[in-house]
Amino acid sequence: MERRLVESSQTESAELLLRQQLAEAEEARKTALATLDNSEIVAALAEAAGAWSEQDSELRRGAAAFLAEHGHMSATMLEQGLGSVFSAITTSSMENLLKRECPDAPALEHTTINKAGESVRLRGPSLVFHSLAGNVPGMGVPAIVCALLARSCCLLRDSPRQPIISGAFADTLAAVHPLLGSMVVATEWDAGDRRMESTAMRVASRVELYGSDETVDRMASRYGGRSIVEHGSRVSLGLVPAEADTDQWARGLAQDVAMYEGLGCLSMSLLLVEGPADRAARMAHKLGIELSRLQRLWPRGPQDLDLETSRRAFIGRAELSSAGNHDELLIRGRDDGWVVHVDPRAKLDPGCGLRVVKIVPVHDREATLELLDSSRVPIAGVALAMNSDSRNWKETVNDVYSCEATLVCAPGQLQTPPLGWRQDGHQRLGDLLDWYRDEQA
Repeated sequence: MERRLVESSQTESAELLLRQQLAEAEEARKTALATLDNSEIVAALAEAAGAWSEQDSELRRGAAAFLAEHGHMSATMLEQGLGSVFSAITTSSMENLLKRECPDAPALEHTTINKAGESVRLRGPSLVFHSLAGNVPGMGVPAIVCALLARSCCLLRDSPRQPIISGAFADTLAAVHPLLGSMVVATEWDAGDRRMESTAMRVASRVELYGSDETVDRMASRYGGRSIVEHGSRVSLGLVPAEADTDQWARGLAQDVAMYEGLGCLSMSLLLVEGPADRAARMAHKLGIELSRLQRLWPRGPQDLDLETSRRAFIGRAELSSAGNHDELLIRGRDDGWVVHVDPRAKLDPGCGLRVVKIVPVHDREATLELLDSSRVPIAGVALAMNSDSRNWKETVNDVYSCEATLVCAPGQLQTPPLGWRQDGHQRLGDLLDWYRDEQA
């Protein structure tokens, strides 16, 4: 698989290559601003994404096989996950995103006259730099789409732990539409390569950093005078309301636990089950059955030492706690391939991932909302185990959003957010756009 990457290097030549690619991207952007309309950009992006999302995509299969070997994840799981990433990029999803987040879509194509009589144009910044986390693949793909819709160049630094996808998609796009492909520069360098990092930070008009709070804060602190959009730690969970059927949702909830080995901000690490305690116990057993099924389909591979150490520490604490408390329940798969711990005293903190989940029995909705409000880490997604035609569905969704969750979806869909979703709830495309006088465009 061809890789459009600036390879990790401390040498001056790597920096010069990056600068050259960025200069070429800016030249392509000038042409794009002068010649491309929204429909042409949408059509090119939809065609490129379609090459990855089609049922028997060799691109997706090859990338999944490479990442499986590189990141110790199941190739079958990765192929399904990548299919979800690219299937979200369609003509209709992009057209809806433009309608929802763009105040004047034709003004992206040409100048218009504002109320002050000035010739102005709507567009994004000249260059957006995304420093991506290494926990899940494909994070850069929605960023590429939104940058190009905004007529911005897009520089992406993929983590060495999740390489190739940004560059491979840019290659596909370049084959479909060379001009748009030239506006994307996919890079990869080690976290300690300050030469490459500082170059990217200097030339970017907008910077978005992804990772844990510690990682983001550490990088941002090196550039104290710079405005940075930070995408830090988040926690995601499931909710089984008192009126919901526990058995119906186990398969989808198990997928939300296992996908990407539970390492993303949209991975489910806790499950709240409303009602009597026996409902939580039943949910634990049903979830265990489905996690065993996924273990056969998506065998769990060992991760790095720090992650596996954290996992073993979690299991050890759960063993001690459940042995001393009759209201707890610990269920484990073969060779601890998955672990479910029912703990009525659990806090809403991020878990260790790696197919480990806590189930928290909660008495009623008031207790649920109190627990959600107590979270020390912002909530990203909530998998709501409830049919959308249920009598209290809308009220429940509003309750969850009132606790500042940014995504509510059905079980099994946590890792397939809409194209425009951003973990902090802000607009992914709309926040890029601003009005510029015609001579500045």
